[in-house]
Amino acid sequence: MNMRNAGFTVLETIVAISVVTVGAIGVFGLVTQSISLNRTSANQAVAVYLAQEGIELVRNIRDTNFLTLADPDDWDTNLTVCPGPDGCELDYDDIVPLAFANQKLLIDGGFYNYDTGNETPFVRRIITNQPHPNMLQVQVRVTWIEQGKEINVEASTELYNWE
Repeated sequence: MNMRNAGFTVLETIVAISVVTVGAIGVFGLVTQSISLNRTSANQAVAVYLAQEGIELVRNIRDTNFLTLADPDDWDTNLTVCPGPDGCELDYDDIVPLAFANQKLLIDGGFYNYDTGNETPFVRRIITNQPHPNMLQVQVRVTWIEQGKEINVEASTELYNWE
């Protein structure tokens, strides 16, 4: 083997290592971005469900009022206490909305609440507005911080005195 061929082999090896390194860095970048996007998608899905749950919680209070209160005009009892912009907080075991305290929701056994469990990144705000005595507008906003920026999901509906 002469010296000329040995130098050429070292140069080929350096080029091959460089190509493999650039490829590995590219794959690592794609995997990192994919994991980040997967986390974002998962958080968005949870936030949509939490917003829908907020609407269902308000609807549940309205329906309970229909079943338990004697006067049909009291259908909105405990529901007009959440005006904007502050709104209120409400979870599955509350029968009366609480003043908004910007608390993060906790998760305990698959249930999101404000009392027990592990902290989540999600904050839920429920805002109600009553433009008409027989109609209640409900807006639910779920926010969280991801990669240093606030992201939010909103859902809204109108509930009526159907009695």
